[in-house]
Amino acid sequence: LDVGDDYVLTYEEHGTACGIPAVFLHGGPGAGATRRMAQLFDPKRYRVILFDQRGCGQSCRKGSSTAREQLEANTSWHLVEDLEALRKHLRIDRWVVAGGSWGTCLALAYASRHKECVSAVVLRAVFLCRNSELEWFCGAGQGARALTPAAWNNFAGWLPWAKTRSARTIAAAFRRAALGQDASISPEAAISKWRTWENHLFGLQAPESGVVLPCEAKHDLADAAW
Repeated sequence: LDVGDDYVLTYEEHGTACGIPAVFLHGGPGAGATRRMAQLFDPKRYRVILFDQRGCGQSCRKGSSTAREQLEANTSWHLVEDLEALRKHLRIDRWVVAGGSWGTCLALAYASRHKECVSAVVLRAVFLCRNSELEWFCGAGQGARALTPAAWNNFAGWLPWAKTRSARTIAAAFRRAALGQDASISPEAAISKWRTWENHLFGLQAPESGVVLPCEAKHDLADAAW
């Protein structure tokens, strides 16, 4: 599906054609969809749509060869309108919008703008990109770092100031490195460190006590920074 700005979305359908329409939004951003996601739905009851969001997987920009080019014309609101274009293309009146991790943030953003097209919202592993969540995920405070300090050091140790700066500053440094704008580390090495950290956290068991999980109810969707 051509959505403009030289992006073409690749999507696929699973389940039954006459079932309840449901779209699942992958995480990342940029992780891409996998067919395992369709297994979250009963194939006898649901018409499941999976797709790679613009700039990742099989929905990369045509003729592009760099990460920077994949980030042009690629914001959260671009993704929201891509999702709406896909709904119209598939001639779906209303659908279940589901997602995991970053996909939960995108699902809520879509529902806030196109609520008349949403029959239900299903969220798992909610991550809304709030400061509290980012600090828990990669900051130097009492979040994930407190659970596994050695792995965090492997992740952020190449930044000599990491223990005294915010999670957003750390994430911004990884972005610059991934785009080849930091001479101290290669893009491949920076991306590898980020992926290794994420994969390490996926394997952790929930703590019995002593670590506070992120919760920041005072910020609502309208005030979120997309």
